Amino acid sequence: MLSPCIVRRARRRLVPLVGLLAAAAALLAGPLATPALAEPVVLQTVPEADTTVTEPVDDVIISINQQIERGRNEKVEVIGTDGTTYQEGRPRVLGGINLSQKTRELPPGDYRVTWTAVLAGGEVGRGEFSFTVAVPEDDEAAADSPGTEVAAGAGPPPPGSSYDAGNAGVWLVLALIGLGSLSLSVLLFRRRLKREMELPSYNPYPHDPW
Repeated sequence: MLSPCIVRRARRRLVPLVGLLAAAAALLAGPLATPALAEPVVLQTVPEADTTVTEPVDDVIISINQQIERGRNEKVEVIGTDGTTYQEGRPRVLGGINLSQKTRELPPGDYRVTWTAVLAGGEVGRGEFSFTVAVPEDDEAAADSPGTEVAAGAGPPPPGSSYDAGNAGVWLVLALIGLGSLSLSVLLFRRRLKREMELPSYNPYPHDPW
């Protein structure tokens, strides 16, 4: 039978060993016990994926269900069928979960959008979608319609007339072009502002109502 002294010495030697084994087990089990973050889910895109648009496209937007780390090399590319890229500048992060990329004017054709962003957990999220730009129906109808015919018998104004119809017509056309450009700029700005206000934003408590 072992003496109490020997038993106490054995216990004192086993306690540090058990502690080291427990710490090692915790370190090994830690990475296995930590749940991995799910892949990001795309909530919506502008333009909508796999659709055909006839309105001018001046930016593309990708909304995902995870927070994006701003300024961590986020990237968006808008690529045509010939490999030409149409993005301008760096993408912006709106509302924490939206990537907005300004583009140059997109001619009619098929386009592929690829995106990359660093998420809040440090993982890199990426994805892609496609859309098509088509000519508006009004423009197609105008291109197919015959041109305006010149009225028969029309000629230069009589001698001595002080009214220069040619110059007046030029100024009228320039005024209409300027007014149309201003109206289009205002319309595009209001459309972009409204679209950005309707984008979803990051909710740190996804199970609570907004």
